[in-house]
Amino acid sequence: MASIYGINIGETLNGTINDDYIFGFDGDDYLDGGDGNDYLDGGDGNDILVGGFGNDFLFGGLGNDIISGGGLNGGASGNDYVDGGDGNDFIVCGNGNDFIVGGLGNDSIDGGLGNDYLVGGDGNDFLFGGLGNDYLVGGSGADIFLFNSRNEGIDIITDFNFGQGDRILVSQGGFGASSLNQFSYDSITGGLFFQCNQFATVQSPINFAISSSIVLV
Repeated sequence: MASIYGINIGETLNGTINDDYIFGFDGDDYLDGGDGNDYLDGGDGNDILVGGFGNDFLFGGLGNDIISGGGLNGGASGNDYVDGGDGNDFIVCGNGNDFIVGGLGNDSIDGGLGNDYLVGGDGNDFLFGGLGNDYLVGGSGADIFLFNSRNEGIDIITDFNFGQGDRILVSQGGFGASSLNQFSYDSITGGLFFQCNQFATVQSPINFAISSSIVLV
């Protein structure tokens, strides 16, 4: 494993085709692991971390970070672990079963392809599981759970709380939806349906109602 260390200024640090350990320290850094199973730690600062192919560990640290587990174009494969750390982070993963934690701050998380586990953490977070059967945990704060298509899998929302400001956003175009009357909810199983087709499970929600909890966009 190659070890690559920055100093306390903004730097560009590139990994190899092998397994790399890259640490940015302070400053606004750009870290690119390349191929291999890499460990990237941005340290303090507003960093950009790119995982690429392989099963990568990506830690944003303190700051408003941009993290891509799936490479620059988002299409790289690998089962990644991502922790945004403190700050308002933008996180996108690619092909693989990823575990993503936003941390403290208002984070935007896109799981990409695969069966992913998304945790927003503290703050007002935006969670989009993408294609696959995903777990979505908003955490404290007013969180948004986005569903773009009825054919992307069945996601599980574990902690919906209307009183905290949580909402489910549904794409009208992706679903072909024209009215909330086309949706139904099974309070026993937690199943959330569009025209009898289940697209989510809302587990033990607090004050969930289709008329107020779902927003067509």
